[in-house]
Amino acid sequence: MPDWYEVCVFCGKPIDFSAAAIVLPDDEGPAIYEPFMEDWRGGYVRVAHPRCFAEAEGLDQLLTAVAGSDAKRRSG
Repeated sequence: MPDWYEVCVFCGKPIDFSAAAIVLPDDEGPAIYEPFMEDWRGGYVRVAHPRCFAEAEGLDQLLTAVAGSDAKRRSG
């Protein structure tokens, strides 16, 4: 596992994989809210703490990521 995968891109502190995180895809796609990072199966990506993401990108972007993830889960 790459070292950069285990830390927040904004604060540099470790990510708790049993908690929520924001996935930042390399393809410039939308940020993805992952309620339990240990469930992520999308490969190695840049990640952030939800709070750090909100501070850096704004609350609206965090809410957009959460809403998008919820919609994806509901659609199956």
